[in-house]
Amino acid sequence: MSASDSLSKPGPWAARSQPQTIRDCPDCPELVLVPAGSFRMGATIGEEDTENVPFEFRGWAYPRHTLHLAAPFYLGLHHVTRGEFSAFVKSSGHDITGWYAYGVSLSAEGVVHDVRENSAAWRAGLAPGMRILAVNNQQFSADVLEYAVKRAQHSTAPISLIVTQTGWYQTLSLDYHEGIRYPHLERITGVPDMLAAIAAPRATPQVNR
Repeated sequence: MSASDSLSKPGPWAARSQPQTIRDCPDCPELVLVPAGSFRMGATIGEEDTENVPFEFRGWAYPRHTLHLAAPFYLGLHHVTRGEFSAFVKSSGHDITGWYAYGVSLSAEGVVHDVRENSAAWRAGLAPGMRILAVNNQQFSADVLEYAVKRAQHSTAPISLIVTQTGWYQTLSLDYHEGIRYPHLERITGVPDMLAAIAAPRATPQVNR
């Protein structure tokens, strides 16, 4: 990044003393300060050649433009992987969510918070307020449920859930075999591609001759 690319015009926050790095707790990820200001974003003429940018991606970084940050903020220094986030969920007691997979949001204790309509959990009969006690005849835990979901990918048998609600017990069959799923974007046929329009270059890149 050149001197012209660095943040400028920091605004009133510059007078405040802010540490360059922080942690929310001793074991929390390190966060670095991103100050308020402005910076130039995009490729300079000839930069795509220097960086050997693949042809299909050329022109995306044009035109070069200025972005403004109205206030400072802290950003994680390192990426958080799915495995790390999963470990955090399990150790902190936050919700275990299979919302985009079998369609249920659970607490770490197996209490059902919500069920997605027409999902596998919905069809199995799970409902808010129920508590899952066992998965495939094994005491419920986040690891046990995750293992059962992954194992069901290689079987046609449904996942057996023993649940309780208001003092009553029952066994439900979760007929789900698609594994752990994460949200992602998919094109809808016949609908305008808005992301392509947003990402399209606003100017014709100049070519060095």
